[in-house]
Amino acid sequence: MGNEVADNQENEQLCICPECPTYKASSFNGNVFCARGKASEEVKQSGCYCPECPVYMKYELNHLYYCLKGKSAEIN
Repeated sequence: MGNEVADNQENEQLCICPECPTYKASSFNGNVFCARGKASEEVKQSGCYCPECPVYMKYELNHLYYCLKGKSAEIN
């Protein structure tokens, strides 16, 4: 299992999901997918910025496409 990411205002402000090409291509309404889980919208994979995100670095995450895969703590 991955590290658990807190769903809080600090992480929401640090999150760079809205800058990601997949986010833009998929017309998402949320962010901090590593903490909140999969997007409810269809995911159109167009590149992943997760490794560049301060939240990713803060919690030492190691996966990509949390918008598709879900919460970090639930991914093997």
